[in-house]
Amino acid sequence: MKKIRIFAFIAAAVLSAGMLSGCGGESTGAGKNTDSTVDGSGSVSSEKKTDSVINEISCADILEELLEKVGTTKCDARTVYGDGTYEGYFDYLYEIKPDKAADGAFGYASASYADEITVIMMADAGDAELFMDKLDGRIARRSRDFEGYKPEEVAKLGKAQRAVSGKYVIMAVCDDSAKVIEEFQKIMGEK
Repeated sequence: MKKIRIFAFIAAAVLSAGMLSGCGGESTGAGKNTDSTVDGSGSVSSEKKTDSVINEISCADILEELLEKVGTTKCDARTVYGDGTYEGYFDYLYEIKPDKAADGAFGYASASYADEITVIMMADAGDAELFMDKLDGRIARRSRDFEGYKPEEVAKLGKAQRAVSGKYVIMAVCDDSAKVIEEFQKIMGEK
């Protein structure tokens, strides 16, 4: 009996060590929260970019840059591509299959506010317009939801902004949605 306990302890230790050694490695690729900044300083440079450079910017990096620059949203929660909950949220919130997106991130208010910023890189640029239609549907559903319990947020949804830049699609619902879109266009090299 004592030999079985010792063996079980050693097996558990070896398995634990193996699991821990798998953590902490650097992960790369679309949708991963890696350092994909253009200028290496921790922020996305707003200088004019080529398509190949733009494709290196993760949606999570774009979202964080936008939230930092705008600073007036109530988006205190995040979901990003590959985090385990993203795919379920994506299908539920936008009514489109997650495989249509190559990367994505959305920030939203965890309290009862309508604030939301969604940045999605479509797998195929041809799907960007389809996703824009899905965003319109999301805004309409959220407006109906807020009418009953927090009508002051409906006005914010009425001022929602959305835009397309290549494969990237953005939706901004906040007090200064226009500024979010303007900053997004700067990041994408359009302004």
